[in-house]
Amino acid sequence: MSERYSIEYLYISLLFLFILVFGLSGGEARSSDDATSRLSLSGIKGFSVKVERIDPEIEGDGLRAATIQSDAEGLLKGLGIRILSKGESLDEPGEPNLYINLNILKLRATGEYIYSIQLAFRQNAYLSRTPIEVLGASTWSLGLVTGITPDLGKIRDSVKAQVQTFGQAFRSVNPK
Repeated sequence: MSERYSIEYLYISLLFLFILVFGLSGGEARSSDDATSRLSLSGIKGFSVKVERIDPEIEGDGLRAATIQSDAEGLLKGLGIRILSKGESLDEPGEPNLYINLNILKLRATGEYIYSIQLAFRQNAYLSRTPIEVLGASTWSLGLVTGITPDLGKIRDSVKAQVQTFGQAFRSVNPK
């Protein structure tokens, strides 16, 4: 193994470790998919889906934010869930949205992708101890998904699986 490859491999390993540690112990409060967080979804008539921007290099390789958006909205509509535009969502109580964030780094040496996926339902909420509105509070989320793969399709499938899990959680407190 060449010295250059060894240094790049070490760098990649440290970066992956950083993503894993940062994702699991990040500075924001995290909720989860449990009975209490599911109750925060109850009574919501519809919401928008927001996919964070994906690096242009990754989009050039074939994984586009618009595709993730379309996949997510299609899955949720298939479950009978009303998807709103961003403007419509702003008119809903709590301004609810499903937030999807993908962080993807392409490893030039191997052609693989290191990724992390965060999926959270965000809505405005009020603190019980003082009447302050918290804008965009995450009231439901899945644990951070991280991985490494040479196939962007696997990352896309992982996002779809998380959206499906969210859809089932939403339906459990908002039956058709």
